[in-house]
Amino acid sequence: MRPFRRGVGIDIASESVAAAAEAAGNMPLQFHVTTDLAPFADSFDVAFSYEVIYLLPQLREHAEGMFRVLRNGGVYYAVTGCHNEMPLWPKWLELIGNNSNAPMQDRSPQDYIEAFTAAGFDVSVRRFGYDGFVRATKDRKYYPSILDAVSDMETIDRKGGSALWHQIGEILAADIAAGTFAPGEKLPTEPELMLRFGVSRFTVRQALGHLEQRGLVRAEQGRGTFVHRGVLDYTLSKRTRFHKNLIEQGFEPGGELLVHEIVPATERVAAHLKIAIGASVIHRRGVMTADGIPVELGDSYYPAERFPDFDQARLRHPTISAALASYGVTDYERLSTEIEARMPTAEEARILRQPKSAPLLVTRKADADTDGVPITYSESVWPAERTTFNLDLRVSTSSTSMERSGTSVPEPPSLATLICGTVAASEAKVRSSRDP
Repeated sequence: MRPFRRGVGIDIASESVAAAAEAAGNMPLQFHVTTDLAPFADSFDVAFSYEVIYLLPQLREHAEGMFRVLRNGGVYYAVTGCHNEMPLWPKWLELIGNNSNAPMQDRSPQDYIEAFTAAGFDVSVRRFGYDGFVRATKDRKYYPSILDAVSDMETIDRKGGSALWHQIGEILAADIAAGTFAPGEKLPTEPELMLRFGVSRFTVRQALGHLEQRGLVRAEQGRGTFVHRGVLDYTLSKRTRFHKNLIEQGFEPGGELLVHEIVPATERVAAHLKIAIGASVIHRRGVMTADGIPVELGDSYYPAERFPDFDQARLRHPTISAALASYGVTDYERLSTEIEARMPTAEEARILRQPKSAPLLVTRKADADTDGVPITYSESVWPAERTTFNLDLRVSTSSTSMERSGTSVPEPPSLATLICGTVAASEAKVRSSRDP
């Protein structure tokens, strides 16, 4: 490498070759300066380039030419910096553009991979990190504040078992939870995050993608990444309706049906629906979304005898309430509600796009028609970091009493609020029940 280091900043077409020839001594080496690779077809087993390909404007043509000069099974080692993924790259690009006759190409490692793969290469990549100390010089043109950048760099474990992008995502998630970034606020730019954490652009993008999957942020092309506007403030009342609840808060409700089947009622389901154990029930599992972000994964059970062909009825009507109305259930109320907290299963974390280390809120409820006959029993899980529950415990005029945590209350409170956004993994249970 030394001859080429000496050649930096001089006429590469003459002086660098002369320096290389001098360094070769008695070794049988030949040096050529050419842009025509045709005479060298199938001539080499190994080719090297060191900090060159980032200058080439026609990368695809270069890759094709190198493929032609290598024999079958030949290898090309091309070393280049991940320039546009380093924190100071925007500043470097500006400096080089103002001071160099050889403009640098704004390419990512992925650009190199695609170009050489298209040329016929099997591409492998290895990252070379710093091993030891980086020499400090008086030159501050390209590292104007490198010491400040290092001292201000966020502390992350670069040798631990957790991926850097995951650590960065958790740090940013904690910032959001602490209010450092408010709902609707724009996060720092990718270069700013690169400088803060001392990582590549690719790592920053992985971290932001992780946050977007969890529903904490949203990416807007050309504008940046913004904190999601907030948790779902979900009211649980006698007549809670999912779609209505979300629309009133400005969210767009959505969902996907995952399972529809006829199964025998378990003891728990039978007890809530007041039917025989083993009686046929309709089981529906679905994920519900707010602005495309999963907020609920639920299992619902309906008496199959009362609601025949319910899957077809649901297809004909936009909501569960409308489908039930087609069977004569024009109104229904919540009989009971249980809420607790627990950790998710791997499947629940995957469907709800959240970490397995983040707790869930679990709701169990039973609904009945206006005659008090149960029509459905549901068990749902909700991401705790995206959900706040408000429990409206007002008793309807047809009710005679309210029990809360086993205590009779002659005049129920108008509103009880359970803030669940930071709920711990330990059990936290609230019950409300109605005497028929």
